[in-house]
Amino acid sequence: NFNTGQPLASNTITNSGTPYNIGQNSYAVALAAGQVFRDADFGYTSSTIGDFIWQDNDGDGEQDPGEPGISGVTVYLCTSSPCASGNAVATDVTDTNGLYNFSGLAPRMGANVYVVAVDTTTLPSGGYTQTGDPDRTSNCAAGGSPACDNATTLNLDLGQIDRSRDFGYQPSAFIGDTLWIDA
Repeated sequence: NFNTGQPLASNTITNSGTPYNIGQNSYAVALAAGQVFRDADFGYTSSTIGDFIWQDNDGDGEQDPGEPGISGVTVYLCTSSPCASGNAVATDVTDTNGLYNFSGLAPRMGANVYVVAVDTTTLPSGGYTQTGDPDRTSNCAAGGSPACDNATTLNLDLGQIDRSRDFGYQPSAFIGDTLWIDA
């Protein structure tokens, strides 16, 4: 649903056959006076990245039933690495369920990537250690490669919805209670 003169920002033109310039989302057409051109078929779609930042209570790097999302965490979307607030093309803050979402995105393939990064300074106070990283298949404590770096790099195809970019953080454990003199 587009109005006349409305910008087509955050949408990508798809094509039904005639060559077009995807970088500018345009067709180059030269028409004579009175000539009709009906071969420029445009379909508009966009892509999405998201999903979940969770409190990994047992520190195993896997989302287990009952492990809650972490709200209020800032997440950056960049087109280069390292990804931080200064080069972010979008920013989101996790909701009360720990969910974040970047939508209306154009595809980025090959060397053209998206980078999603967690601003660890916005995790709740008390200290958190990263245990789950979407670029890894094992717990961060297991070592190995790629490193758990609070970021993930991905390509995004036209119309793709990628909700697998989840990050886990284990809260610090505290031991303590009351000291007294038993006299």
